[in-house]
Amino acid sequence: MANTQITPDFMKAFLFETETKWASGKINNGVYGFQFQPGMKWNPGLSQEEINSYQSVLGIPFPKDLVTFLQYANGTDQKTVNVYDDDGNPHAYASGVYRYPHDIEAIKQRIEWLAEDWEAALESLKLEADVLGKNPKFAPIYSHRYVLCNGNPDSSIVCSIQGSDAIVYGSSLKEYLQNEFLS
Repeated sequence: MANTQITPDFMKAFLFETETKWASGKINNGVYGFQFQPGMKWNPGLSQEEINSYQSVLGIPFPKDLVTFLQYANGTDQKTVNVYDDDGNPHAYASGVYRYPHDIEAIKQRIEWLAEDWEAALESLKLEADVLGKNPKFAPIYSHRYVLCNGNPDSSIVCSIQGSDAIVYGSSLKEYLQNEFLS
């Protein structure tokens, strides 16, 4: 079985690989949807005190992998851009990977939107009760991607949830990061 835990070595390599990719990246004018801008970089990570504050503000204990991720990266230094297939609409900008405390209102809004379709989203996810835990909560990480915070510090399932459309996007935060940012 592959190691799915996020380690300091993984994070150092991940930050280097993503920033290298973004440094030489270009905006694809032929697509709708938000894209990382060329030259984007990760913001420095949070201190343990800041991570504790973040968990307290959301009322969610984070799994170990999310804590490790946040120790190395706290969102990106630029917003993502949607060029709307160059159809004449003005470009839109939005937070990419959320950063604390800068994006706390957007993060709280994501949690509120999730609550509106909670039952349908959970049904759509088709996760077993033992995986969800007794009182599952979701911590937004990037757009409509959430880390499942189910009370198990060793579990870091990532879900993509938009209204009642919900899927497991990664069996761990590490798998998600590799698929979303390095593929």
